[in-house]
Amino acid sequence: MDSTQGIPTGKALGTETLGVYLREFESIGQLIEQSDYLAKIDENGFDTCFILDNGPFEQAKAEVLSEKYNVLLKVFTDQPAMQFYTSEFLGEPFKSFQGVCLESQGYVDAPNHKHFPSVVVKPDSFYTNRISYQFEQG
Repeated sequence: MDSTQGIPTGKALGTETLGVYLREFESIGQLIEQSDYLAKIDENGFDTCFILDNGPFEQAKAEVLSEKYNVLLKVFTDQPAMQFYTSEFLGEPFKSFQGVCLESQGYVDAPNHKHFPSVVVKPDSFYTNRISYQFEQG
């Protein structure tokens, strides 16, 4: 991503570019407030694609915890990337930041970057992917 405009450049940047640490539970609001990256691009929330660590499907690729409702969401996928969107631009009847999206997918702008895994599906090929959302309480 271009660090000032959020435009895909084909260059993968580490999470330290965001100015936050994403390997431990942290309030999404605090992540937004602490992010140097969001301040640079003048955004108030995340709409960012993350390249995932390769690992088995059975390994959760993302987790979101609601302390208020004591619910943990785990996301499992075989996709190489995940879009993290904090819903800054929700329309009525919702309000900004009233939800969060975890969207497993291929690399953003992959057709324009030969070094990214292909997202092209040809007419004679078969495409499958897996995603599982697991909710736990307590």
